[in-house]
Amino acid sequence: MPFTVPVTSVNRFCGSGLEAISAIAAKIKSGYIDCGIGGGIESMSMYDMMSLVPLDRLPPQAFETE
Repeated sequence: MPFTVPVTSVNRFCGSGLEAISAIAAKIKSGYIDCGIGGGIESMSMYDMMSLVPLDRLPPQAFETE
């Protein structure tokens, strides 16, 4: 790609790929651009994030599914 092509970087941890694709789709839909490339890499699954949450301090409503 030539240097005249605009590029954007998104850092939203595990949501980066979805955010990048959403931004491209919105720009295409609005007519701002004709085509674009969006994607990302997920690396949050490498960490046990539940061990960081003190489950005994959360209210019971946090575990309700309805």
